Amino acid sequence: MEAPSTMEVEPTTNNNRNDVLKALVPRYFHQLTQGCGRSGFHNSFCASGGTGSIEPNKAAVLAFQLASTGAQNFCQPDAGAEVTTPSEPSPKPSPAVSRATPNTTIAMDAAQVQTTTIALPVLEPTTPNHTTITAPITTIPPQQTPSSVSTVMPSPIQQPQPHTPHLSIPDAEVLVATALATGEYTPVIRTIGSIFSTPDYLSISFLRGDTTDKATPTDPGLEYEIIEEFYKYVQQMPENVNNVLAGALGRLVGSLRRTPRLLTTPESLRPIMIALLSPHINEPSLHRELMNPLSLCIVNLSEASRQILIGWWTGLDADRYRQLLTNFRQYITMRMVAQGASLHQDEYIMAATKVIAMLFEVNTVRHYVNYTEFYNEVLDETLDIKDDFLAWRNKSGFSFCNYPMVLHPATKAKVLQLESLVQQQLERQATLQRTLFTGQISPPFLPMKIRRLNLIRDTLTEISRHDPADLKKELRVHFVGEEALDEGGVQKEFFQLILREIFDPKYGMFEYINETRVFWFNSNSLDTEEFELIGIILGLAVYNSVILDLHFPYVIYKKLMGITPTLEDLKDINPGLAKGLQQLLDYQGNVENAFDQNFQIAYEVFGERKVHDLKPGAENISLTNANRQEYVDLYVEYLLTTSVTQQFEAFVKGFRTVLSSPAFKLFRVEELELLICGDPVLDFEELERITVYDNGYSKNHPLIKDFWSLVHNFTQEQRKKLLFFSTGSDRAPIGGLGKLNFVISKHGPDSDRLPIAHTCFNHLLLPEYSTKEKLQKFLLTAIDNAEGFGMI
Repeated sequence: MEAPSTMEVEPTTNNNRNDVLKALVPRYFHQLTQGCGRSGFHNSFCASGGTGSIEPNKAAVLAFQLASTGAQNFCQPDAGAEVTTPSEPSPKPSPAVSRATPNTTIAMDAAQVQTTTIALPVLEPTTPNHTTITAPITTIPPQQTPSSVSTVMPSPIQQPQPHTPHLSIPDAEVLVATALATGEYTPVIRTIGSIFSTPDYLSISFLRGDTTDKATPTDPGLEYEIIEEFYKYVQQMPENVNNVLAGALGRLVGSLRRTPRLLTTPESLRPIMIALLSPHINEPSLHRELMNPLSLCIVNLSEASRQILIGWWTGLDADRYRQLLTNFRQYITMRMVAQGASLHQDEYIMAATKVIAMLFEVNTVRHYVNYTEFYNEVLDETLDIKDDFLAWRNKSGFSFCNYPMVLHPATKAKVLQLESLVQQQLERQATLQRTLFTGQISPPFLPMKIRRLNLIRDTLTEISRHDPADLKKELRVHFVGEEALDEGGVQKEFFQLILREIFDPKYGMFEYINETRVFWFNSNSLDTEEFELIGIILGLAVYNSVILDLHFPYVIYKKLMGITPTLEDLKDINPGLAKGLQQLLDYQGNVENAFDQNFQIAYEVFGERKVHDLKPGAENISLTNANRQEYVDLYVEYLLTTSVTQQFEAFVKGFRTVLSSPAFKLFRVEELELLICGDPVLDFEELERITVYDNGYSKNHPLIKDFWSLVHNFTQEQRKKLLFFSTGSDRAPIGGLGKLNFVISKHGPDSDRLPIAHTCFNHLLLPEYSTKEKLQKFLLTAIDNAEGFGMI
């Protein structure tokens, strides 16, 4: 007997380890399966040394393990030994043996085996959280040989069904490592084809080492990083291996799609999670085989099973969640572009939209991404909003309005406009019927005659003489003494002027916060009628699609949506107090000794000191570390709610008198502010891009080139004046100036006439001025004197 060779191999690094393995594994594989051709010696790792040939698939695993330890287990020729060739060829594996299962490995005597771990060659990561798969390698100390080599099942990882085929993490690691080292991919193909196409097999695969067979509603017990690494390494393998994986996943999700109602346990849902982690689902060429059935499967699960998936998605890290959302968003986009069918007839788009709604539910808890990442611009451009609105309003089938998270605010604004138009039409019909049956003549629109010098008084008078139902008619404003007809432009100016009056400090209805430049309710102003008027005006503006230049703090929009204010909201109203209350919460010492404060707060009204109890018995309740959060919450509630209850309730009453529309609920708080106030960002490059020219002008006309050259060099204030002069508002609509219908027309030859505008139609008329300087002079004169309407 002789010891195996002790030849040394140069130490390897991660960069060349794979090359060394590729060099050594084939030699060990030949030695294990065919032997070295010698006799009269013993080497447990040589077919000629007494153990006989090992089945090829098992030999590949052992060859990889031995190669990882170096070359010390190679047979070394001996001058005194007789070298012979085996008299019989190495036995070929029988069909039964060659069908290797992924659970089969080589077991060795534990007394003579050391277990270590090596890292596989590092590939470029496909996910941000890259983890290298490590394979357990059996190291045989030199000069020792195992007492026996046998084929056994590996120790199960707390697995109660050891005979069910599955892919454990150690098996997956060895399977991948062997294939990469030897270039033999048959075991990988067989394993993938079997495990990944069978829900029962995959549901007990890739389990964490600390996981039993039981999953929970919050934890599937899967090792996400290893699953992702497995997919990544398979991607580096030949195309036929990837095709097998894609085909297996297709059969898997097809099977799940046919029986979604049977997936009632957390364990049965694991294959869905494993499939969702696959990079194959984002391949457009595989959407039909993978994403179509997968989307339908998820939405057809029972409510309890969907909640389990939501619980699991809540536990994902931000990168995996974002990738999951991106996959479904891109799937919807690709399908809309490719199909051309009605969106309301495509069951797969509808299903994927419902999955996104589930992901949105997760995001409301975890705040993984900004809400704007749910918008789908292609959907906004493709969707027939009228059909969708009617389906939503009549509850006659699927409607994207039921999934507002995917709709841009500009699209939601169109829904609100459609609802307003329908309501206005219904009011006109009701007016006509009253006229026919009662003889009472009533205008089909809401007329308001206003004197510029008596804006608030006249507006109050006009509103009070109409029934609340009349406020939902189409608004027509007429300024007394002016001949302009209201086709939309007059009412724009009306809203601008009356809001300017209402917020004037002389009325005392609002306080102006200098630090944050916003208006807040004056708690000492008790004229609730005027606060109700403001609510009605705000509602009328939104109802008639007019953008307002409001300077309200964010908390007002939150309160309109029924959301409770927080300390963060106080920063817009009283930044100094908000900072002090935050310091109270963060204070590390003894609050009671340091602040010496009870649950009373003091304030002044016209020089008179007043005290308010935050809770009953406030005078005798000391502020402490234990109750300081309650103190802050009550303080914020008093300032932002209790102290302005009368004023705000009157304001909301007026607002809801006009705008009680279900479409209003489609908006988020952030979107509501955009709806009412428009977009503060004025991108005049975008406005130039979408402008339409008429009556002899074009984008290449010399005067038009001069016009845009001047505009792009205007100050921000001058640009706002130009926008107000041309459209009746100095704010951009939702979506920016690119959403505006803006027209510039020639208004005769060169003359000394000023430019004019049809603000109702966003239409600017420019004479063909002879020079750029003349254009600049007359344009600035016009926009600096833009208030009021005369004959055009």
